[in-house]
Amino acid sequence: MKKGVVAFLMEDFLKKAVREGTLDDVIEKVLYYLKESVDADYAAITLWDGENRIFVYHRYLSEDIEIPPAKPGNSPLGVCMLTEEPIRGDYAKFPRSDKKLAQYIGDSFCIPIVLPEKNIIGAIGIGRKRGRRPFTYIADANLRIASNLLSIVISLKLFQDLLGRERRLVEALVDLLQHLFREKEAKQRKLWILKAIKHMFDATYCLLGRIDHEKRQIVPMLFLGFDREELPPIPFGEGIIGSVAVTLKPKLFKKYPFDKVPKGYEEEAKKVKSAMAALISVFEKPMYSLTVARSWEKPGYTEVDFYYFNLTIHILSLLLTLEHEMERVERFERLRKRMERLDAVGTLAGGIAHDFNNVVNVIMGYAQLGYESTADEGSKELFKVIYDQCQHAANIIKQILVLTRGAEEEKKVVNLKHFIKGLIHLLRRTLPENIEVIYEDDGHPEYKAKIDPTQFHSMMLNLASNARDAMPEGGKLIIRLKKHRLPISIQGGTRSAIVIEVEDTGCGIPAEIIDRIFDPFFTTKEPGKGTGLGLSQVQRAVSIMEGMIDVESTPGKGTKFIIYLPEAKENGRTIEEEFSLKEKRFSGKAFVVEDNRELLKLLEGFLQGAGLIVWGFEDPEEALKLFDEKRPDWLIADVMLPKMDGIELARRCVQKSPELKVVLITGYSNKIAEAKEFTKEAKATFLPKPFTAGELFSAMESLM
Repeated sequence: MKKGVVAFLMEDFLKKAVREGTLDDVIEKVLYYLKESVDADYAAITLWDGENRIFVYHRYLSEDIEIPPAKPGNSPLGVCMLTEEPIRGDYAKFPRSDKKLAQYIGDSFCIPIVLPEKNIIGAIGIGRKRGRRPFTYIADANLRIASNLLSIVISLKLFQDLLGRERRLVEALVDLLQHLFREKEAKQRKLWILKAIKHMFDATYCLLGRIDHEKRQIVPMLFLGFDREELPPIPFGEGIIGSVAVTLKPKLFKKYPFDKVPKGYEEEAKKVKSAMAALISVFEKPMYSLTVARSWEKPGYTEVDFYYFNLTIHILSLLLTLEHEMERVERFERLRKRMERLDAVGTLAGGIAHDFNNVVNVIMGYAQLGYESTADEGSKELFKVIYDQCQHAANIIKQILVLTRGAEEEKKVVNLKHFIKGLIHLLRRTLPENIEVIYEDDGHPEYKAKIDPTQFHSMMLNLASNARDAMPEGGKLIIRLKKHRLPISIQGGTRSAIVIEVEDTGCGIPAEIIDRIFDPFFTTKEPGKGTGLGLSQVQRAVSIMEGMIDVESTPGKGTKFIIYLPEAKENGRTIEEEFSLKEKRFSGKAFVVEDNRELLKLLEGFLQGAGLIVWGFEDPEEALKLFDEKRPDWLIADVMLPKMDGIELARRCVQKSPELKVVLITGYSNKIAEAKEFTKEAKATFLPKPFTAGELFSAMESLM
């Protein structure tokens, strides 16, 4: 496995380079690890004088071609420096690109290098040879880490020059870098930061807090020097930290302001002589606060200390930004491993689903026969119950397949009134007792929409889960059904819509983030308590159903998600239509190939009752041997068969008889996509299990 771009931080090299080495040594090492970690064909850096727009330093690594210095506006690196934004694309498409390089380099990716004062001092970039596949998100993450790392290293070198004899500050920062990337646990990494800061500024107390913008308070995360295990939150405006949170500017308190002591800190305040406090931004957003304080036994902080404190805050901002980038890469890696595990589980689930759906199909088929053979209404009702439960079991299996294998959507017309009422019963059993679940509609008997039931069910559970998290103290969850017009953005306002509203009385969504809630991986939950994928999956499901989702929210009062789905005008099949075996007549001969013996007998009975001459086979090779002799008009075959799958059997049979009509059936298979592709090549259709006789006959009629 290739080394990551930050791996060399584990080595003694960085410590030596920052203390004794040159900036050139550090940059060469960064370029080498960057190029290796993302499998790039070149890596390059250009530093430049922003005022005079001329380059002052250039370095590159490439085995095949020379990379000249970039000028602002020329080539990807130059465009990146000029726009001060990350740049990605084909090298040849950038203005005034080197013609020789344009023939050699394909995908290019560049990121500006920013000093703590937010001055753009250059750019770093990577590229791959023309014809190679483009870079992935891993390259994105590594390049951002390299850019931040160089910002830190350059800052450290400048910081080192400024400090002169104050080498202990530089050494503390270098030691901090070593520990920061050696420690895997995020909380422990931040503790190393705090210990280094306490040593650098000879502090009696040191406190790192997390800024809660919604509640307007600072929540202590880690602290040193306090003789207790917990500290209370500090409201904005109270004490040193609270006042900094309001002004957003660092502050030096030569004498501690005793008129601004936050509640719960009275005892410590009596011991404090002077203090410094500032906010730390990550991706330019204030996320943390840092406070250092000295007791009366030590000299008070001065303007010189405050100058160094400000420089340190800038570097900490870069360090924590880099840490967040690393956590992002680690999160993607965990997601990749999770997907691999799901794939293994999905393979097992697929096999179970196939066998389970065979069993369900047999039960459903005999329920259908029982329904047709009795005139007693009570008995008919019992057979309907069996049918409903079979459908419910099939939906459960499909939900498992969606989670494990991403099973394809299957849309059908559904009366959402019955569907949602069933969901309401489920939510009342599963949500906490302090959440009241309410159903409302505007009085129509039917609210029909064409949906994928599994996707719709998952979507509604996602929204209910969000509502639960927004109401930790309890409240109301209201699900409404209405009829309305589709928004103009979907259908010009001309088509009618079914509107589903999911409303809670929870904490609401702050206005500053409401536009981002559907973004993948965006979450306001603490690490480990949410992936940020729930609402993006909801939006995807709505899009698949050709609808639109909107949101209204008032902080402190609640949130309402509004889903618009096109109203389905066509009628769904009734259970009587699905069960009916009457007036279904076909002519000719049929081969049925199914390795489940009970289901095979059932299908033979259905087809014989519809007027066909039927031969049934459990072995596909046996069916193929008799094909030329019997010359059937129909082939109904399971996709998953022993010795030869149903698709291959159908393909060979169609070669012998191009007019053969084929119905491929399966409970689940990893060859579903291949089966659907085959239906484009021949007179064939695809039917998922479990199915009724009516659905089988409809599939056959579609081929006539």
